[in-house]
Amino acid sequence: MLLPEGFRFKLIFLFILQGIAVFSLSFTQHYVAVGITLVLLAIIFTLWMSRDLTIILAKKPEKDPLLEDDLEPSITEIKQHKRKAAKTSDCPNCKEAEEERKYISGIYDVLSEQFKTQKKQIEVQKIQLEEEKNKIEVILNSVPDGVVTINGEGSILTWNPGAEKITGWRSGEISNVPYHRIVKLFDKMGNSLVKEGSPIDECFRSKQVVDSSGIFLRTRSQRDIPIDMIVTPVFDEKKSVVVAVAAFRDISKKWEIEKLKEDFLAMVTHDLKSPLAAIVGYTNLLLHPKARFTPEEANSFLKSILGSVKILQFLIDNILESARLESGRIVYQFEDFELQALMIEIETMFIPLVDSKKIKLERSGEIVWVHGDREKLREVINNLISNAIKFTPEGGRITLSHAKLSDVAEIRVQDTGKGIPSEELPKLFKKFVQVKGEKKGTGLGLYIVKRIIEDHGEKIEAKSVFGKGTEFAFTLKLGTPKEIKVSAPVKDWTGRKRKVLIVEDNQEVSNLIRYYLKQAGYDTKQVFQGGDVPAIVEREKPDLITLDYDLPDINGEDVIKSMKKNNRGTNIPIIIVTANAKRTWDIEYESLLSKPLDETRFLAEVDRVLNQRHTTIDSVEVLK
Repeated sequence: MLLPEGFRFKLIFLFILQGIAVFSLSFTQHYVAVGITLVLLAIIFTLWMSRDLTIILAKKPEKDPLLEDDLEPSITEIKQHKRKAAKTSDCPNCKEAEEERKYISGIYDVLSEQFKTQKKQIEVQKIQLEEEKNKIEVILNSVPDGVVTINGEGSILTWNPGAEKITGWRSGEISNVPYHRIVKLFDKMGNSLVKEGSPIDECFRSKQVVDSSGIFLRTRSQRDIPIDMIVTPVFDEKKSVVVAVAAFRDISKKWEIEKLKEDFLAMVTHDLKSPLAAIVGYTNLLLHPKARFTPEEANSFLKSILGSVKILQFLIDNILESARLESGRIVYQFEDFELQALMIEIETMFIPLVDSKKIKLERSGEIVWVHGDREKLREVINNLISNAIKFTPEGGRITLSHAKLSDVAEIRVQDTGKGIPSEELPKLFKKFVQVKGEKKGTGLGLYIVKRIIEDHGEKIEAKSVFGKGTEFAFTLKLGTPKEIKVSAPVKDWTGRKRKVLIVEDNQEVSNLIRYYLKQAGYDTKQVFQGGDVPAIVEREKPDLITLDYDLPDINGEDVIKSMKKNNRGTNIPIIIVTANAKRTWDIEYESLLSKPLDETRFLAEVDRVLNQRHTTIDSVEVLK
């Protein structure tokens, strides 16, 4: 507290008077009397000053704006000083008036600077808060998950678009509504999670993050959907939970996929075990040392084994094909080919099966050239016809047709089977999905069909009338027509049988290929080591080579390079026969077939390749 200037002068005078008195008393007797006199004067003067000091102390102490941290003198105090200064303005030489004017001026300067500084800080903070608010709103509005804030009374404060989409409730409808009326939660058994069981109430009670997985939320349309929910508490300065932030996600698709996987594994396990059991059972019977079967019985057992093997092959091929499609490891061999020839091959292959089921298979269509992977499209049509046979009763009809439209070719597969319910059609091409009530197969066939057609840049559609039948239709790009030649003769111009060199390390597979070719009238030569091929080609001069890529000594690529290096058989056509037909090849070949071989398809390819080359080869023979 500052003392008035007049009182400070009096106090200084008193200190001087006391000092002189003490100084006088310390000298001779002549000065003692003077000292005593001065002491008495100092006492009287002190009593007089004590009255002024009492008045000063009785006054309320005032804040000094230059010493206070907040520098915020009250407006009332400023006005009082201003009025006092106005009253003393008639006294220009009055010290008190001057002090009041200086005091007010200083306060105004300090307040002005402080106001400007605080105004700038407030504006900056306001901009920052607005930016943060916008960021948070953008994030909350863009996330697909539901985000809800709930206060301590259980009322909903905020409700983002994700929550609107999942629940069906709009934010304007639920503001300040108790959350348990909107966010209705249930466990897996259908029991309501209210109060103690609710993760939101648990968060308020435990003051910890609560993570609930696999609970159910009832939407506005009374549909129960599985969700994952995590609830996070927000604390005040007293460590009390004032708000709970609940984030939840619709996991319906995840549950659907898990359910499909479970059904798929159960189905595949059953479908794999059944044919394996038949194979093992019939094989044990045939190999039993005391078994005595007639040729007819043994042949029947072998046919059953072959049928079971084909079922296993179909299941495994579907699973592997699906995996390749998912990973993008499918390599397509696009070419221009004549569609009618493919349709005839497919019709011929299915005739025995439809005859056994007493189903009529009809085919129609003219010559149309298309562009695509011939073998992949064969797989598509085979799959569609197999499904049609499976769902068409005895006496029914299946129609396979193709036609040239304006800029595409259209292929249709129709049946008069039991049809597909309308609610099943939207999910027909999904992975692992089967028509309700059907539990045979992998549920991958139509998924693979759709992916292959889409990889060709086209679409496939399904139409069905329940109880009357189903129709699948897809399109293909048109191709450029090529010259069609007659079938390649089995003999050359000299009357010599055309010879095929079989390069295969597996003797059983090699013998099978040899049997197919012998039955068709070709001459054959078997080779089991890749390194022997160049010399045998030079000696035997084959018209065609079937080459297994994965040989024990060198691979098929090295075999071809070795032939070119030694200038032996460089113009001989090659058909690659391998178990890994999906890899990318860096070699020249005329055709590629995957194991196990289909006899009809294999001989058709041998005929096609020789058909392309026989004129050139015969010309070379004539020159020789």
